[in-house]
Amino acid sequence: MTWLEIAEIDLSAQWQLTPVTVADIFRFGSVGNLYSHFAIAHALADSEGEITDLAGVERIQVLNFRQILALPKPEYFSDRRLAIRGIIPAIGRNITPLILTIEASDMPLSNPSSVTVTPATASTATPTSVTAATTNTQLLALNTNRKGATVWNNSTAQLYLELGGTASATVYTAKLEAGGYYEVPFGYTGAIAGLWTAANGNALVRELT
Repeated sequence: MTWLEIAEIDLSAQWQLTPVTVADIFRFGSVGNLYSHFAIAHALADSEGEITDLAGVERIQVLNFRQILALPKPEYFSDRRLAIRGIIPAIGRNITPLILTIEASDMPLSNPSSVTVTPATASTATPTSVTAATTNTQLLALNTNRKGATVWNNSTAQLYLELGGTASATVYTAKLEAGGYYEVPFGYTGAIAGLWTAANGNALVRELT
């Protein structure tokens, strides 16, 4: 197996992109440990490097040795980059920030013809209405049975939505304009939080199980 370094990222709370890659297997190394976890996703980006689509967001714990992860490209992506951002822990903010090195392998995952894929399905959509607030607000609690979820910002204010327990105007996954709609990435079962720029309206949430 041959490894080729494709990126070195000084983690921050904003998504950063690797170059376009067709690899399926990646190795991650780190220096420093301000971010006890980092988030990773498959990304499509325009010619100026602006993200146009994210898929398969995962939360990865930072370890003291090189981690190898299999991250096959989503079938509906013609190509992709990896999008990575840091997740700041509640303590230890004075520790040296984390620099993540990313290497790609030339080894294929497997013979696709030998793999049987059974897609996850959901039979129940549970509706929830969450009143808009200008402070951090839980939209959904962690639910390991979740297959998916949707959020409609039924407000005239912007909604900062975070895949995690704490959202802010500077740390968020997506910013929904008035009437905006968001589908939670497949496989994410953790808490979802949000806050609005003004307290009016609500978020109409559907959790699929």
